[in-house]
Amino acid sequence: MKFVFYTPFSILMDPPPNYLFLKRMLKEHKLDLQRDNSKVREMYIEYLYSKERMGYKFLAFEKVTLPSVLKNLELDQSAEWWVYVSKEMPVAYKDKLSALVCISRQIKLIEVDSFMDMSQKYTREYRKLSEDSERLCVLRIDDDDGVYVGLLQDIESAAQSRDYPFLYTCPLGRYCKVSPNGDVVLGGHILRTPYPHTVALAGVDVDVRKLGDHTKIQKRNPELEIVENLKQEDAVLITCDPDHTATLRRF
Repeated sequence: MKFVFYTPFSILMDPPPNYLFLKRMLKEHKLDLQRDNSKVREMYIEYLYSKERMGYKFLAFEKVTLPSVLKNLELDQSAEWWVYVSKEMPVAYKDKLSALVCISRQIKLIEVDSFMDMSQKYTREYRKLSEDSERLCVLRIDDDDGVYVGLLQDIESAAQSRDYPFLYTCPLGRYCKVSPNGDVVLGGHILRTPYPHTVALAGVDVDVRKLGDHTKIQKRNPELEIVENLKQEDAVLITCDPDHTATLRRF
């Protein structure tokens, strides 16, 4: 089986996404997302690539995401990790990210013009691999979350008894935060939901990006089996920060 992790690293979305921090910004500056689109976009980019936010993002990526994915890649030399960055990301940050990921030939740093461009490039590569590989599994992982070592092997074990497309999810995990000195501090257990969360949500022979809103996957695809790994405790780590995580999850 061919495995691919994919990660949008602070991708610039246009129009800006409806994140809570954006709502707060609109309210604070009395702006309208449609009427003041150019101003909102300018402020959004300023926030997205601000020194404070990128400092925290890189800290979380380096201490949580990068080591956890690398350990999985080391166990499967054919696995890949696609990391997408916007062309509008300042060069200093691109260079810093490149320096972090260049330690593995299995990691591909892909520059894109827009979120749509990322989707198109991803889709082309996905289609190519799905044709070339006997079976294909793609896992989404955000740029500040982590997964346990051995995840790919557990997915492959599940696939051995299933010759049809399915989703694989790890519902058990912990919230965490990264201290200024780089220590990863574990918090409480993540909230269990009736639908699969997006952290390391894996699609075997099915493209998870084509399934839409993860909260409605089961309703829209009742025939698609969702395999839950309930044996692995703390299978995923979800980084929380009140200012710099998209959903403003609190530790």
